[in-house]
Amino acid sequence: MGACIEPFDRCVDRTNATTDPTAGQGEKLLDDLGVVSRPESCVEIDYGNFSDTSEFLGEWPRVSCGKRVLLASDELYGLAAHEVDRWNQHSTSMRGTRHIPNIGRAVWASWPAPHSVSPMDEMHPDTWLISQGRPTELGDPLNWPPLMASNFRLPHDRYYNRTEGTETQNALEDLLGGLESGRALAFSSGMAAVACLFHGLPVGSSVVIPDDPYHAVNGLAVEGEEQGRWTVRRLDLADTQGWIDAALEADLLWVETPANPLMTVADLPAICAAPRKPGCLVAVDGTFATPLLQRPLELGADVSMHSATKFIGGHSDLMAGSLAVRDDALYDELWNRRVRTGGTIGGLEAFLTIRGARTLGLRLERAVANAQVLAERLAEHTEVTTVRYPGLASHPTHANAASFMEGYGAMMSFDVTGTGERASAVVQHTSIINNATSLGGIESTWERRALIAGQESMPPTLIRFSVGCEYLEDLWRDISDALASTAHA
Repeated sequence: MGACIEPFDRCVDRTNATTDPTAGQGEKLLDDLGVVSRPESCVEIDYGNFSDTSEFLGEWPRVSCGKRVLLASDELYGLAAHEVDRWNQHSTSMRGTRHIPNIGRAVWASWPAPHSVSPMDEMHPDTWLISQGRPTELGDPLNWPPLMASNFRLPHDRYYNRTEGTETQNALEDLLGGLESGRALAFSSGMAAVACLFHGLPVGSSVVIPDDPYHAVNGLAVEGEEQGRWTVRRLDLADTQGWIDAALEADLLWVETPANPLMTVADLPAICAAPRKPGCLVAVDGTFATPLLQRPLELGADVSMHSATKFIGGHSDLMAGSLAVRDDALYDELWNRRVRTGGTIGGLEAFLTIRGARTLGLRLERAVANAQVLAERLAEHTEVTTVRYPGLASHPTHANAASFMEGYGAMMSFDVTGTGERASAVVQHTSIINNATSLGGIESTWERRALIAGQESMPPTLIRFSVGCEYLEDLWRDISDALASTAHA
């Protein structure tokens, strides 16, 4: 067995196979299959000793650039041109193939990676979310159903949910990967995604995190430091030069922007473009922004993380997380670690996340518009002392947000006059806004954040507010009544 991974026009047969792309037969295979675009590399292998697809898949080489497509073999395996073209557009691995007996000689090709020529370049992100990640064969349903399965009949390349996932999970990952201009992995929660990244750091690593990160991330970082796995340095997200300098020494820069719940917006373009120590990863938690308002991979980050429990799912009825990357080796590393640590998303959760993501553009447009008006009104209210919303010109990092974000988001926090007990009374005296933790649902929620375990350092009168899609004036009346009824609390 042998292989060549070269530019297509220089691929030379190094196996017992006879097909030689340099002799024009590789081009003919593409022509015969009706594939118009030409790959940037080709792999040709003799798999004559393998009897079925499961053996074949265990041995095929990874092509480290872009999308891989089975082009042809001795008998073409009965592949129709539209099937090959479909794989060219949508498949990022062999997960979608069917069982094919009597494997012989095979020719593989690699198209440019998704971040080089992304299909989303041809459409608006809202359209991408609605139109992609769907079955495409005649007679298929329009949506992948919630596939509830742990294992599959063999022999087949899809044999266990924790490893290969289901078609629904694969569709979710294709949907989010294209949206992020990279390749995505879905997880059972946002923290499962975070842990998958952190647990890959070698002993002795240097980790830089915000001075007040998400409390579960803080717990993970502290635990690792106490175990001697890494050292932790904390920086103000607004200290751009500090983050730039840290990139020369750190192994991981963990950036949360906009920050929870103080709403600081980091200068992502400057941080992501900073010179780095070899091997340093820049990872961005953009949960508050969603991929519709900021796409860190396009700015130069290595990892984009989201708690899809929040805005992407959007209905407060699931838990999910995602990591998106561009580097194939990093993708493989994270994929293997997810297999080992068991962070795979469930079938129902994958279905619900796709369903929620379909309307993300519509929901976010309404929620952001509501948030801007409510922030401006709260800033003028006599019972409010501070409003933290990146869309306000008075916000300390408004200039950062305006420079690269495509909107200011639907999250804010504000402080009421009086005591912490008064803030607790405010969030309890409403008929529309829900006093609940978490965020990003179609419904508005708020909470006194200092009461949450791990958030005791927050100002006692701070209320974190996730603005939903209700009618604006109904929300304002609810807020006004809550502030008025608790004025002397």
